[in-house]
Parts: sequence; structure tokens; C-alpha cells
Amino acid sequence: MGPILSTLICIMIILEKGVELTIDFNWYELLITYSCIPIFLILFLGYKLKHHTKLIPLNDVNIKK
Repeated sequence: MGPILSTLICIMIILEKGVELTIDFNWYELLITYSCIPIFLILFLGYKLKHHTKLIPLNDVNIKK
């Protein structure tokens, strides 16, 4: 839940950063501002598909050595 929540918060921050684009619209700035979202999603989903990773319930994680 933590990584998903932090990803959503980062996306919200990125979307808020682009609010000034509505005042002085510029395609180049729009591309630069929002290009990191699809790049992140492609890399994240590509890693998940390639390595077949799954979420592990917190109760099953062994943190004692």
C-alpha cells in the first residue's frame, strides 16, 4: 500500500505543477512536465511483467534475522 500511495501523491504533485500551463499554454512545457508519468508507468509495468513480482502480505514478511 505504501508504494502505491507514494506514487499517487507524486502524480498529484506533478499534476499540480502543471496548473500554470493553463494560464500561458505551451506544448513544449506540457510535454516536459508530464512526460515522466508514462515513462515511469512503462518502466514499472515492464519490470513487473518481466520479473513476475507479486505483492507479499505484511504478515508474511520475515524481518527478523
